[in-house]
Amino acid sequence: MPVMPMAHMRPERVVEDPEAPEERSGSMSPVASYELLDLVVDSSHVYGEVYRPDGSFTGPRPCICLFHGFPGVLNNDDLAFALQRTGCVVLRVFHRGAWGSEGFYSYSHCIEDAVALANWALEEGVARYDVDPDRLFLAGQSMGGQTALTATRLPDRVRGTVLMTPFDVSRVFRSGREDLLREAIAGEGRVLRVEGPYSILEDARRLWPRTDFEAHADELVGRNLLLIGGTLDDVAPVDEMLMPLWRRLRAGDAEAESQGRAHGDHRLVLYPTEHGLCNSRVRMARDIAAWMSRICGDGADPVTDGGVPVDGNAPS
Repeated sequence: MPVMPMAHMRPERVVEDPEAPEERSGSMSPVASYELLDLVVDSSHVYGEVYRPDGSFTGPRPCICLFHGFPGVLNNDDLAFALQRTGCVVLRVFHRGAWGSEGFYSYSHCIEDAVALANWALEEGVARYDVDPDRLFLAGQSMGGQTALTATRLPDRVRGTVLMTPFDVSRVFRSGREDLLREAIAGEGRVLRVEGPYSILEDARRLWPRTDFEAHADELVGRNLLLIGGTLDDVAPVDEMLMPLWRRLRAGDAEAESQGRAHGDHRLVLYPTEHGLCNSRVRMARDIAAWMSRICGDGADPVTDGGVPVDGNAPS
């Protein structure tokens, strides 16, 4: 049986609507669509959406799983639609205990949900949505960045990971600022379903050695990573949350090169905006699509329009 050629991404369609099916010469490909995602994790229903690209993308398609921040904001709907237009199957979930999903919210559960979604993409996604199992990506913003990065170390088939203004909770504990996390949980966390008033904080206290970005950087040197930060971010400041990881990755790259070993594709892009990247959403989507396309071997290269593309030459 002949192998179906894989569908190539089209990064230029981040800001372009596709032609209507009847306007494509000789093609009646179905339009892009979305549907409910119901993922069962540890007997709890985790709800979300599947974004399917239009039928002009024939063959196995790249897939990206998006993870939201705390307590369910920064869920990147705009990015989901943008990457759908470029030919990706996009999976987006609300973690257990958040915005209608069953179960209790905790940082540990977020990571477990992410791993479960990645495995689902590699099984059900392949069978039902023509996902290419060799082109699976994870991405998250804010606390979702911590989720995506930690989950990346677990499945062995993640092609690349995108971190958008990632929040490294270990920095809170390392600097003795646990009160800041407690205040955030008491305030924004009131919309979540939790096991008890202190359960999220207690879980974070147990978990942070496992999620520490810098401490686990050596495990990530072989992974493809796109790091995105906002120079005006006062929630997850670049110098505190992103640059320690970046420096460790670059040191790992240099060591690998000196020993003739391969390493992952590591890129850093900084935008002149705040934690939500609100003033740079289009640029961000373009850069992510171009980077994913490059990692997939489609030939595109990240080019920012107004951001600061650091690529492999970040200031130390």
